[in-house]
Amino acid sequence: MRKEESEIIRRFCNICLPKKQVACSPAIVLSVVLFVALIESTVVTPLFAAYSKEVQAADERGNRIPDFSHCGYMGQKEPVPDVPVRVVVSPARGDNTQRIQTAIDYVAGLPADAGGIRGAVLLLKGRYEVFGSLKMSASGVILRGQGMGGSGTVLLAAGSDRRTLIRIAGRNDRTDLPGKSYRIIDDYVPVGAYSFHLDTTGGAEGRR
Repeated sequence: MRKEESEIIRRFCNICLPKKQVACSPAIVLSVVLFVALIESTVVTPLFAAYSKEVQAADERGNRIPDFSHCGYMGQKEPVPDVPVRVVVSPARGDNTQRIQTAIDYVAGLPADAGGIRGAVLLLKGRYEVFGSLKMSASGVILRGQGMGGSGTVLLAAGSDRRTLIRIAGRNDRTDLPGKSYRIIDDYVPVGAYSFHLDTTGGAEGRR
């Protein structure tokens, strides 16, 4: 850590922490980093660079902290497309599970365009009580709301049981062709690994 960074963190701790506070918790350390980002952007850059190196570093078994910085549509490399609305659903009293699911299933049955998009289900602003679970099993279907916060679209998992409110799952249409299955022969594949070994690569050349 550079001298300038240490001085900023020391000043922050002197201001924000009780005089008897000795150790900093992870939450306090995070607050320090955010504080530095606000007042010294030129100093915090190497701090985050050092953090990034720690994330990429592997432990003794090769495990790495998963990097979710590329999550999102097309790895955040392309803007989210303006998908046309195919069905509009308005809130109703009572259980809205079947109404929303029917709309999702309808759009899932529509043909996909060249980009793989089928369309969006628009939930108008309001409160939707869902006593069951909603399932999205087809690609190219977007579930869209209106607005943010309590004045926008609110999905409420009603009831007292624990369940997944929205389940996103692919179709169970995988087939294993004879001679086209490959067995991983590594005793252990680390978290975040970029490669592993197979018992054979016959017929796999050029595949990703």
